[in-house]
Amino acid sequence: MAAGTLERGRTAFKQQAWADAFAEWSAADRGVRLEPDDLELLATTAYLIGKDDAGAEVLARAHRERLHRADPPGAARCAVWLAIHHMLGGENTRAGGWLARARLLLDEVGHDCAEQGYVLVLAGLESLAKGDAPTARATFSLAADSGGPVQ
Repeated sequence: MAAGTLERGRTAFKQQAWADAFAEWSAADRGVRLEPDDLELLATTAYLIGKDDAGAEVLARAHRERLHRADPPGAARCAVWLAIHHMLGGENTRAGGWLARARLLLDEVGHDCAEQGYVLVLAGLESLAKGDAPTARATFSLAADSGGPVQ
C-alpha cells in the first residue's frame, strides 16, 4: 500500500497537483521510511499548499537523513531552505543557526557546489538588508559563478 501511495505522490507532483501529492506522500510517510529525495519533495508540496510548519518539519527530517547518509551537500541544501523558511517567518536567530549549519557542512565538502551558491545568495540578501549594495552585488556575482549541478 505505501509503495502505491508513494508512486501516486510522485505522479501527482509531476502533474503539479500539489494537494494530491502532499496527501499521497503523507500517507506513504506513515507506512514506510521515505528516502531523502521524497522527504524534500514532500516538504516542497507542503510549502506549496500553505503548510509551512509541516514543510519545515519534514525538511528537518530530510536534513537529518542526509547527515546520516554522509551527504553534506544535500544536508546543507536542506539547511539553507530551513534558513529561508525561518527568515521569512521573522525567526532570524533560527535562520542564522540553520545558515551556520549549512556553512559548516559545506566547509567539510571542500569543493565548489551549487549549495554554496545558495549560501552566498542568503549572504547577499543579508548585505542588502544592511544597506550594503556593493557587497551584496559582489556576493550575488560569486553565487552566480558557483559550480556544481543545481538540485
